[in-house]
Amino acid sequence: MDRVALSVIQRNIRRWLAMRNWQWWKLYTRVKPLLTQAKAEDEMRKMAEDYEATKAELAKISKQKKELEEQNVVLLQQKNDMFMQMQAEQVCWLFGLNGASNTD
Repeated sequence: MDRVALSVIQRNIRRWLAMRNWQWWKLYTRVKPLLTQAKAEDEMRKMAEDYEATKAELAKISKQKKELEEQNVVLLQQKNDMFMQMQAEQVCWLFGLNGASNTD
């Protein structure tokens, strides 16, 4: 295993020594950092777009949450009003029933 690794390293060094003076290799080594910089700029732009989309989605969800909370308050108030009305009707019915049985 070590012998194979050593031979691969030696082969790569020989190839690098052979091509290090080639013009296209010099050009490539100068351009490669610029390519990674452009890629990083693209990634930053995409991240900014994702951030704006997420921010818009958060605003939409927050608005919807607020509307649902307001609707919940209205529904709870209606439920409590109906419950109070039902209790009042039960009291009237009980007193009406008791009063009717006392008059017999």
